[in-house]
Amino acid sequence: MIEEFIQGLRKSEAEASSEVEAARVKAQAIRDDAASKISEIRVDSQKALQIQFDLIDQEAKRGASLEEVRFHQELQKQLRTLDDCALRHKKIVVDSLIHQLTS
Repeated sequence: MIEEFIQGLRKSEAEASSEVEAARVKAQAIRDDAASKISEIRVDSQKALQIQFDLIDQEAKRGASLEEVRFHQELQKQLRTLDDCALRHKKIVVDSLIHQLTS
């Protein structure tokens, strides 16, 4: 009877060891799967972040280009104004010189 009890205990121990080992294997598989999913999420997040950075860079470049165009247009406008002013002054100076020479 004790012998049967000991054999039953050994059998139960062997079954428990087998179940524990299966649980360890399953837990490791879950850990590996979780690590893999985390890596995938990290890569996807980095890609999404890079896309956002690229969009921000493009928008900044467009904004800078627009500012450059506006600045260039403003400079051209100022140059035309200065040219007009110079022409008016030139005419006044030439008229004054002619008047002085003829007087």
